[in-house]
Amino acid sequence: MADPAADLRGELCRQIDELLFTQRSWFCIDADNRAVTGARPPLLQQCLDLIGRGEVASVVGTLRPEVVGIDVDAAHGADVIVETLRDWCTASQRRLWHLVRSSGGAPGRAHVFIVPGRHREELTELVAGLRRELGPRGKPLGARDIDVRTQLRPLSAPHRRKPTPALDVEVLTAALEDLRAVLQPLPHRIAARRAAQPSTPRARSGPDGPLVPLARMQRPLATGWAAYLRSGRTAAAAAGLDRDPSTRSELELRATRELVLAGYGEEQAWRAITSAHPTAFTKARANGRRWWWNVWNTAVRAADDWLNARRGQLAQQPAAGTRAVSGDQPGQRGASGEVRHALERAHAAMLQRWLSWPERVRHSAREVYSVVLGRLARVGATATPIPLRDLVLDCAVSSLTTVRQVRDFLVAEGLLEVRSTYVTGTTDTADTWGLPSALTTPATGDDATDSATGSAAEGRGYPEDAGGSLSRTDTSRVSPPQPTLPLRRSLKLPRTHLLTTLRSARTPLPPEVLAHQAGLLPAAASTPVDTTPDLSQRQRRTVRQYLQDLAELGFATVDEHGRWSATSPEQHQDEPDTVVLARTEVLQAGHERHQAVRAGVEAERADFRARMDPARRRQRWLAEREHVLCRQAQRDVARQKAWWAALPPEQREQRRCQAEAAFTALSPAEQARRKHAIAQRRTRAGGHERERYLAWWNGMSEQQRNTCRSQRILLWRSHDPQTQHQLVTAWSEHRARWGLPHRPRGSNALAAPDAAPLFGRNLVLNPTTAGEQLPAAATAIPLTC
Repeated sequence: MADPAADLRGELCRQIDELLFTQRSWFCIDADNRAVTGARPPLLQQCLDLIGRGEVASVVGTLRPEVVGIDVDAAHGADVIVETLRDWCTASQRRLWHLVRSSGGAPGRAHVFIVPGRHREELTELVAGLRRELGPRGKPLGARDIDVRTQLRPLSAPHRRKPTPALDVEVLTAALEDLRAVLQPLPHRIAARRAAQPSTPRARSGPDGPLVPLARMQRPLATGWAAYLRSGRTAAAAAGLDRDPSTRSELELRATRELVLAGYGEEQAWRAITSAHPTAFTKARANGRRWWWNVWNTAVRAADDWLNARRGQLAQQPAAGTRAVSGDQPGQRGASGEVRHALERAHAAMLQRWLSWPERVRHSAREVYSVVLGRLARVGATATPIPLRDLVLDCAVSSLTTVRQVRDFLVAEGLLEVRSTYVTGTTDTADTWGLPSALTTPATGDDATDSATGSAAEGRGYPEDAGGSLSRTDTSRVSPPQPTLPLRRSLKLPRTHLLTTLRSARTPLPPEVLAHQAGLLPAAASTPVDTTPDLSQRQRRTVRQYLQDLAELGFATVDEHGRWSATSPEQHQDEPDTVVLARTEVLQAGHERHQAVRAGVEAERADFRARMDPARRRQRWLAEREHVLCRQAQRDVARQKAWWAALPPEQREQRRCQAEAAFTALSPAEQARRKHAIAQRRTRAGGHERERYLAWWNGMSEQQRNTCRSQRILLWRSHDPQTQHQLVTAWSEHRARWGLPHRPRGSNALAAPDAAPLFGRNLVLNPTTAGEQLPAAATAIPLTC
C-alpha cells in the first residue's frame, strides 16, 4: 500500500534536487561507487528508474555553481564538523541557506548543501581549518574526511549500499521554500515597481484558427476528468489529477488533451468548457476562445503525433513467419505493384549507399530523397513534376540552394533522374523528377539476389553483414514512419535520423552502433562491418548529447547497460509533465519554423508571379525606359553646355538669331510641340519646370518685366484672331501641363517698347544660363487676355 508521506517526501526531494543540481549532469553509479558505462539519462527521474536494475545502485549529479556540497566522511568528530558548519551558516551576519542530509554511511557522516553567496572564500577557509584542528593525534584530516565537492548524490537517490535515513517532511518543505527564494530572487526594486503599477488588462490573441484532430471514436471522458468538468478543480484534486495547485495551465492543458483523445471536436470541446463548473477551465474562459486555441492546437498536435506513431508501429509489425518487405508501407497503398516495387528498390538503394556519402550532403540527401519517394508513392507513378519550392515546404531542408545541390548529387549517384519540362515564364509547370530506368526495371538472376541482399542489409546499416558481431543489432526491414515535419524541422536532420534508427531497431543498441546507423560518423568510419566502431571523445559527446535531447522529449530511453531504444506508446502514458511540456514546446517551435518557411516561399512565388504578369512587366519596362532616357538627357545637356561654352561669342549670337527666326516662323501648334519637347528634355535631365520659370521671372527687374509684357502684347496683337486663339490655347495647355503660375506677379502697367521689334529674341534656349528663356517668354500671357 502506498505511503502518502513517503510520496510527498520523495516529491519534495526531487524538487529540491532540480534546484540544487544542473541539468543533464546525472549519471548512474554501481555499488563500488564507479560510473556505470553509458547510463547517463538526461532527467533525474529517468536515472531513479534505473536504480536496482543491473549494476545501477544510485545516482550522482553536478551541483549548480551557486551551491557548495560538503561530504563529511571522517571516522572521528563527524558530528562536530556538521554542527560547526551548521552554526557557521546560521550566524547572524550570514544566515545562509543550508541542508544537512545523513549520507547513509557510518553514524555522524553527512552531506551538507550550502548556498554561500559572497562567503564562499570564508567557507573554504573554514573547511581547511577544520581539517587542521580536528584530526586525530594532532594529524590533519584528509581530503576524503571532509571534502568540498561539485558532484554529490541527490536527496532523492538512496545510498549505494546502505539505507538512507529519511528527512522530515516539514524540514524539506521549509528548505524548498527558502531555496526558491535564494536561488530565484526578484530584486526588491523591480518587485516594488511592479506592485506599484496598476494592472491593465491585455488583449489576448491566438492562432488564426483551431486545428482539426484526427478522427477518433468518441467515448465518455475518464471518471476523474468528467468530475473535473462537473464539479470543478476540487474534484480534480480529489482524483489526483491536479498535480500543481499553483498553476492552472498544466491542468487545463491535460484536460484539453483528454477532450481530444475522447473524440471531441473544437466546437464540441468549447461547449463543454463553457458549460463546465465555474472553477473548471477558469483561465481559458477568462482569456477567450481564440486564446484557448493555443491550448487546443498544442493538445491536438501531441495527441495526433502519438496516434500517428502508434499506427505506424502497429503497421510495421510483420505477420507471423513473414520477413519480406511489406507493400503496406505508409503512402504506398495507392501505388500499383510495379511502382511500389520500384520505390522499394530505390529506398533500399538509398539506404545501402547513404552512409558512404559525404557528411555535408548525407542527411539532406536522405531527407529530400525520402520526400521525393513519398510524393511518387502518393501520385502512383515513377516520375512526376515537382517544383523545387514544394520540396522546401515538404522536407526539413529550408534552403533552396541546398535542395538544388542535393538534386544534382542524387542525379550523379544514379538514384534520381530529372527531365527539364519547365516552361520559362510559367507558373504551372516544373521539372519532372523520377526514378532512373535501372531502378524501375525489375532485376533478374544475380542482380535480384544482390538487390535482396541490399534490402536485407538496409535496416542494419552495415552492408551484407550476415555473420558479423553486429548481426544481433538487426533492425526492422519495414521503414518506420518518419517524424512529423514540424518535429523534423525542430530536431534537425541528424537527430531525426537518430530517432528513426531507434524506432526501427528491434533491440536496444549501444551509442556506437546508433552513431553508425544514424549517419553520425564520417564515411571512413563506416567501412568496418565486423567490429563495433570506435568513437572519438568528440563523437561520443555528440552522440550522447543527441540521445539525451531525444530522452528529454520522451522519444528515447536508456537501460542499465547504457543501451538506447525508442520509447513505446505505453511509456508515453506515464511520462512526467515536464517531458510533455518540453515536447510541446519543441513541436510549437517546429510549427513556427514551418510557418516562417511557408511565408518565405509564398513571398517568393508572389514576387515571381508579379514579375511574370504582362501588365506589370510592361510597367517595369516603361520605368526602366524612362530611367534610361533620363540618364541620356543628362548626358546630352552636359555635352550641349560644354559645346555652347566652347563657341566664340560671335558664333553664339549668330546661332541665337537663327534659332529665334526659326521658332518665330513656326505655327502655334509647332511652337507648342517644340516647347513641350524642350521642357520634357529638361525634366528628364533633372530640372523642374516650375522652379526654373519662377527663378527666371523673379530674376528680372520690374523694368524688364514691363518690357517683356509689352513685347508679348504687341506680338500677340500682330496676329489674326484665329492665330490669337490658337496661341492662347497652346499657352494655357502648356501652363497647366507643367504647373506654371497663371499670372506672374508684378506691375500691370504697360511700358512702351523701347527696343527693336524683335519679339522672338528671348525665346531661344541658352544652355549656359541658369534660366531657360524659351518657355518663360513663350508662355507669358498678356494682361489683356
